[in-house]
This record gives sequence, C-alpha cells and structure tokens, in this order.
Amino acid sequence: MSQAAAQKQKLLKRTRTEDDEFLDSALEQSRIVFNLNRNQKIFFFCFAYLTTFLPSYLYQGVKGLDFSGLTIALYLSISSIAAFLLSLAYENIFLRTRVTLSERFDKVISEAKGSIGKLNKQTQSEYKIKKDKLTELGTTGYTLFLTNLIFIIVSLFLGFYALSRADVRVNYVASLLGASGLVYWLSSTRRREA
Repeated sequence: MSQAAAQKQKLLKRTRTEDDEFLDSALEQSRIVFNLNRNQKIFFFCFAYLTTFLPSYLYQGVKGLDFSGLTIALYLSISSIAAFLLSLAYENIFLRTRVTLSERFDKVISEAKGSIGKLNKQTQSEYKIKKDKLTELGTTGYTLFLTNLIFIIVSLFLGFYALSRADVRVNYVASLLGASGLVYWLSSTRRREA
C-alpha cells in the first residue's frame, strides 16, 4: 500500500510540474512588456525637474527663502534628487498604465469595427502604428497629470501646513523630498489583483 501511495504522489508531482511549466510558459507569452527608450527617460527627467521649480518658486516668493550662496547648492541638490524620484515615478506609472490602455484600446476598436484580424496586412500595420502612438500619448498625459497632481498637493500640504513652523530650509528639503518620495513609493507599489 505504501508503494501505491508513493507512485500516486510521484504521478501527481509529475503532473503538477508539467502543468506549472505549461502555465508559466503561457503567462510569459501573454505578458506585454514595454520598455522606455532613452528619449522618454530624458523627457521624464526634464519634466520632473521643471515640476520641482514650482514649489521652489513658491518658497522664494511666499516663504522668503533667499536663493544665494549655499542655498543655491541646496536648491540644486534637493531639486535634482526630487526630480530623479519623480522621473522614476513617471516611468513606473507609464509602464503600468500603458498595458491597460493598450488592452482597452484594442477592446473598444474591436467592438466598434469588428475583428481586427479581418483587415489586410497593410491596414493592420497602419492600425498598430496609430494605436501605439495614441496609447503612448494618452499614457504620457495620464502619467504626468496624476504624478504631478499628487506631488504638488503633498508638497503644498507639507510646506504650508504640516511643517509651517519649521525653518524655511528644513521645510523646503522635507516637503520636496517627502512629496517626491511618497509619489515614488505610491508608483512602485503594485495593485493587488483579485
């Protein structure tokens, strides 16, 4: 009886490994992987750097932070770190939402026009190029809007409410780094799939 049970477990183990290998290969084939090219990464960093100018300008105009001497070095270093974290957040959100937007676009077009597979090869390639451009444009806009909205709201909350009694330089450093760190952390967490 123990030999029969051992053979049965061995057979179940073999079947599980075959099923697991099949499921793993199917999962890898179904994943859509998008990578950012160098120009997109540079664009995201430059846009993030420009985004960090707004809180800096507010600190100069409203809080009276004087940009001279060592404060310029503080401004440049903190803005660079915040811009780097924001650009990483842009990349994370861009890569996550591009897949979703691409799938939704395919679903809407296939429902509106019928099956895309019925189109000839030239039309399919034109469709794919237009779809990729539209998907990239929509994803970029969504990414920039969402990330900048969260960053500006959190930096304003930290700078003008939570840390309003702190020294201006400490307030500036903590609000910019705290806001960009929070945005990066929110972008790097994965959604729980049901």
